[in-house]
Amino acid sequence: MRTFIARALVVAFGLVATGAGAAQTGLTEDIGGDWNFRFTGDKGAMVLHLGVPDFGGFTADGAGFTTLFPAQMFAVEETTTQYLSFDSVRDIHGELSLQNTARNASLGRLTIAHGSYNARAGRVLLRGTMTMDATESAPAVTKKVSLIGTRLALPETSLTGRTFNGSLIGKRCRSSKYDIQVYDETATSTIGVIPTLKEGFPFFYLHAGGPARVDGVEVASRVDGLLVADARGKLFGRVDSSDFGSSLMKGSLSAELPTSKGVPALSVSFVSGQNRRAKLSGLLQ
Repeated sequence: MRTFIARALVVAFGLVATGAGAAQTGLTEDIGGDWNFRFTGDKGAMVLHLGVPDFGGFTADGAGFTTLFPAQMFAVEETTTQYLSFDSVRDIHGELSLQNTARNASLGRLTIAHGSYNARAGRVLLRGTMTMDATESAPAVTKKVSLIGTRLALPETSLTGRTFNGSLIGKRCRSSKYDIQVYDETATSTIGVIPTLKEGFPFFYLHAGGPARVDGVEVASRVDGLLVADARGKLFGRVDSSDFGSSLMKGSLSAELPTSKGVPALSVSFVSGQNRRAKLSGLLQ
């Protein structure tokens, strides 16, 4: 998780303390901070780092993934500072430019038409549209989105780990000796994967493989890819599989399930372009 550094504002307008503890020491961050959003309908997750408002406007950057546009994960452009803002009735609006995870190619935009910040509930609601730019093979596409955000908080138990006895089960594929490794997205250099997002929690890198019987043949199988979790532990992303190609992945990662025994439990399903399905699961130590 990126460290959010709040800007301290000290305002003096002749404030006079009338007793012990009566002095005002500063202002709150308001909406500023790190937020974990989920796309309603279990359609993805996103993290936004929001700046402390300055005369109503505030910076925004982050990244995420949505099944509405499952081709790849997206990131908010950083080359040009992106902004959202409140209007006079506290409605949030604005537009964020989106890029690929390496932040070197444009993907589209996220347009916020309406939004609200509830300080008491610690919640941000955003509604608008997401547009993916036209490509050589497809026109631009716009879809409605609705997002619910809560303050990003680190889990009490680390959700990274490894099992040598993971399970891979699917149509004409099976393994009970699958090596499943889950890394913090920023800590993959040791396996030869250069971090691109550099976001940290709740972004994870799945690095898995092992012997598997696929279509009646014993093979050396692999599944790798970048995933993001929402505040409920729901995982979303896209992975590359040696047996099924590029696949959409959804599932869960949690240490709070009754069957997890206090360690992270991974359970994810992926669907290939040929509509072939498989499930990967295990307890991570």
